Formats: sequence, C-alpha cells, structure tokens
Amino acid sequence: MNISENARVQDFVYGHQYGVVIYDFIVQNKDKFSYIKLLHMQLKSRGWLSAKQIQVVLRMREANYNG
Repeated sequence: MNISENARVQDFVYGHQYGVVIYDFIVQNKDKFSYIKLLHMQLKSRGWLSAKQIQVVLRMREANYNG
C-alpha cells in the first residue's frame, strides 16, 4: 500500500464510528467474498464506502459472528 492509499484508509478507519471494525472485517474476509474484495479495493482507491455498503458489511459481520 502506498502513502496516499494508506492515508485514505487511515482517514476512513479513524473518521468513521465503526471504521476499525469494518476495516478489520474487510481485511480478514477479502479472500472469502468477492464483494468484500471489491470493497477493499474501493476503500484503498477512494478512501470511503457508501452508507449502504457500510450497512452491508456490518450485517455480513453480524451474520458471520452469529453463525
């Protein structure tokens, strides 16, 4: 990850209420789900996720945690 990608990811992680949780889930599961892999690429390139994408990630995290 280059410096600009790192800065964008850091802005998201520390700027969003659930940024750390979302980013950790995305990194851990990017190889399992193609949608998560796309979100990881978007986060690295743009530095943000839409509200709907954040909801989906949080629901996937909850479903994955609950089994």
